[in-house]
Amino acid sequence: MILFKILLIVLVYCVLPVIIILKIFAHFSRIHTEKKMKQRKEKLLSYLPIKTISELLKILETENKEAKEYYFKTYYITTELHFNDRCLIQGKDNWIVCYADARAFVDEHYFKTEQEACEFFFCYYFGLL
Repeated sequence: MILFKILLIVLVYCVLPVIIILKIFAHFSRIHTEKKMKQRKEKLLSYLPIKTISELLKILETENKEAKEYYFKTYYITTELHFNDRCLIQGKDNWIVCYADARAFVDEHYFKTEQEACEFFFCYYFGLL
């Protein structure tokens, strides 16, 4: 019986306060992270509209993205692998934004204008969709 009382006292005065403090810390940490993510998304959305590839490249440079992290081509798909598995391609009559896995292109989106393709690529690249 005495051992049970000692365990109960330890639980109430030692373990429970630590758990409460950790839960409070986790809550405020989550709120801070969500706030930073919201600010980041708002900053990225402020770049829109993006009309040309050169403008898109400047924005990616501004965001400190290295050239190896994205890949642009002005001719149709070849067997080359694309950096970071994302690409923006100018086809014959349209623009293509695609996602590739290790084996093949698994998701392609076609656009009539360069601006639509650039904006979609930007949103796709930064996960804003």
